[in-house]
Amino acid sequence: MTFALSNKETKQEYGNLTIDLNNPKTQYKLSDGYEVEMLSYFPDFEFNEDGEPATKSRIPNNPGFIFKMHTPEVPNGEISFVAIQQTIEPYGNNQNKMTFKGVETINVSGLTVRKDLTLWILALGGFIFMVGVIQGSYWNHRRIWIYQKNGEVWIAAHTNKNWYSLKREISIALDGTGIKEPIDQLTKETDV
Repeated sequence: MTFALSNKETKQEYGNLTIDLNNPKTQYKLSDGYEVEMLSYFPDFEFNEDGEPATKSRIPNNPGFIFKMHTPEVPNGEISFVAIQQTIEPYGNNQNKMTFKGVETINVSGLTVRKDLTLWILALGGFIFMVGVIQGSYWNHRRIWIYQKNGEVWIAAHTNKNWYSLKREISIALDGTGIKEPIDQLTKETDV
């Protein structure tokens, strides 16, 4: 942004200063003892709840400045707050002002790139979860127990799915052995 230090009554300009909004300087020397000091810079200016100037972000969307203008007539300096279409003189009426001359714009992205170091933990947890889902959904879990007690052979079975196939396989395995085929408890309950 480019500003000019000028007299408010005579409109005489004492020199121009250009501010780099990404890396502003604090002192700007003009000609013949005229100097401008930047006291504060607000890249994305707003007034906070206390009525004080603040910034929302580091991106210069709406810059605001607090200048102290030193001239031979006012060597102690005058303070002025300058923002886009806004000039405030907090300590009374100043003799000089900062006049907006122009702006050179560039495109800026507010995108922030961060490296997440926990992604491998999430991927490992997802892999373990998927292994469990595949085991539970696609693999048959079948158990067959054979127990001999007092000269009798007891047989029982359990599966998580496709129990018709398990019944058929047990029937084929026990065919011709003389061992009685187990009774399906589910069909026994529905028969009663």
